[in-house]
Amino acid sequence: MKFYCSLCRAGIKYKTPRGWIDHVRGTKHKERRAIILKPQTYKEIEEMRRQRLITKEEFMEIKEAIRETESLTEIKSKVISILENSLIKIAQNILK
Repeated sequence: MKFYCSLCRAGIKYKTPRGWIDHVRGTKHKERRAIILKPQTYKEIEEMRRQRLITKEEFMEIKEAIRETESLTEIKSKVISILENSLIKIAQNILK
């Protein structure tokens, strides 16, 4: 008998607590959880990526910050710092 995570719709490989812990620590579970808890933030970041306002690397950094952070204020500060760093890099490239 397989166990399923209702959030990810994924089968848990091992029935032991270790199997569940491995699944919850996994990237897929964290991303699904982040999308459910903070859907507006994910939509805005996706839109910025589609419009090519941010690079793929910046998008991945922001996505990781959203996935790893619980507090909304911490998320905002991390995203702002990532975007500020990208603006600094752009300005330095223009000056060269």
